Amino acid sequence: MKKLSLLILSIFILFALSFSIISCSQSDNPENESGTDTGLESGTLDGEEHLSPESGTVKFPDAEKTEAPTEEPTEAPTAAPTETETEEITTEKQTEAETEPPTSLKFTSYGNGTCAVTGIGNYPDVYVIIPEKSPEGDVVTVIDDKAFYENSSIKAVQIPSTVMSIGKMAFGNCSSLIYISVDSENNMFTDVNGILYSKDKTKLYVFPAANQAAEITLSISLSEIADMAFFSTPSLKQIKYGGTISDWSKIKIGEKNYGLYSASLSFAIIE
Repeated sequence: MKKLSLLILSIFILFALSFSIISCSQSDNPENESGTDTGLESGTLDGEEHLSPESGTVKFPDAEKTEAPTEEPTEAPTAAPTETETEEITTEKQTEAETEPPTSLKFTSYGNGTCAVTGIGNYPDVYVIIPEKSPEGDVVTVIDDKAFYENSSIKAVQIPSTVMSIGKMAFGNCSSLIYISVDSENNMFTDVNGILYSKDKTKLYVFPAANQAAEITLSISLSEIADMAFFSTPSLKQIKYGGTISDWSKIKIGEKNYGLYSASLSFAIIE
């Protein structure tokens, strides 16, 4: 009987030890009874909700997320222009420079191959040389009315052979004008000591305001003095006329010739 009791006690102890071993083994194993990872069937490991077949929803702590550093875009280095490109750029600049209008007087075209000088434009010099042709290729045949009117900068003007007409007061009140010269081949105009006349000297167009002559002799052939020809002539003191007082009275004298009357007038022939 005693032996039977000891046998039963031994079996009970063995059973208890076996149960304890099995329990420890299950607690150390991360897998559940079905052998699958807990919560991996219905979620992710990045802080999302996971479902456990035993206890429902389980939340895992958010894992630290490390974002890859964003590199700032860098501009690709600009390649230096090749020799051909440099030549093309230079050629383009030269072409642009060639197409720019040159510094010149102001012209108005008549549309028939001729034109008129109408103003000083952007002419850079005080010594004005009127060309035979405009930059556009029109022949310069006219100096327009008041083309240089009241210009206080110009000192001298050269008129080409092509000019056939000079308008009213074209050089009126040009206070710094000293001298006007005309090409010897011009068939319509001429100059005498810087004074502008018609070719036959019957009309006096301009006695330059800054001309330093104190005395002038006018021919008996003179029949007309243009408007403002003697507008302001501070140096002119004496005018000698080759005819009589009666001849003088026949001369057509234009407007605003104040300098003509401020000078002393004498006659070659006394009636």
